[in-house]
Amino acid sequence: MTLSGKALALALGLLTAIALFLGTLLSMLMGTGATMGALRAAMPGYSPYGIVGAIVGAIWAFIYGGLGGWLIALFYNMFASGGEAAGGGSPSA
Repeated sequence: MTLSGKALALALGLLTAIALFLGTLLSMLMGTGATMGALRAAMPGYSPYGIVGAIVGAIWAFIYGGLGGWLIALFYNMFASGGEAAGGGSPSA
């Protein structure tokens, strides 16, 4: 069995983007935006204090989540195929 890199990248990208967007909105409502401020180091333009910052953060989260999902699929396929090239081919017996 092989994992689709595109599908996993899209799924994890959307999941992380939605989670960060909702987390930012929740922190704005609760007044705890300073906690989320640490993400500014990895996400230029992100701000936990406004809707624009939440959108920028969601875009960055989609990129990071998508890259992570693609890498997970790549490594899974490499190890599942016994170390063959990550082209997704089935191992020959």
